[in-house]
Amino acid sequence: SNPSSKEIQDLKCKNKKIHQIVASQVNRWGKDLIGEKGYSSIGAVVASANPNIISNLRHIMPNSYFLVPGYGAQGGRLKNIMKCFNRDGYGAIVNSSRGIIYAYNRPAWKEKHGLKNWQCAVEEAIIKMDKELKEAIRHVKGHPS
Repeated sequence: SNPSSKEIQDLKCKNKKIHQIVASQVNRWGKDLIGEKGYSSIGAVVASANPNIISNLRHIMPNSYFLVPGYGAQGGRLKNIMKCFNRDGYGAIVNSSRGIIYAYNRPAWKEKHGLKNWQCAVEEAIIKMDKELKEAIRHVKGHPS
């Protein structure tokens, strides 16, 4: 959702991009903080815009949780978000704030529920997101990278 982020994150330092250097540091910070399920208490916020970067970050930080903002309103795409999860189906916390809170503004739900029944649109958005993410996790677990 921030196209200009690459102006900083893609800068190179000693043949590595800044986002790769930061990811390596996050991995180092978390290596001694890995719990019984294999995940560190140190994670990273990872945008879902670029699947190649996501795959690279997951490779660099295999034990880190990814907080993935922007599902829905900011254009977070399910096929990209799937790359945030590890083969165990864990490793990502997917967030959708505006996509759920303002679901009543989406044309289909606006027509169906109107502003008066905005809660129904919110509920449907949550159910839809839950269903999509569960399907994505099933796909990730069924197809090892």
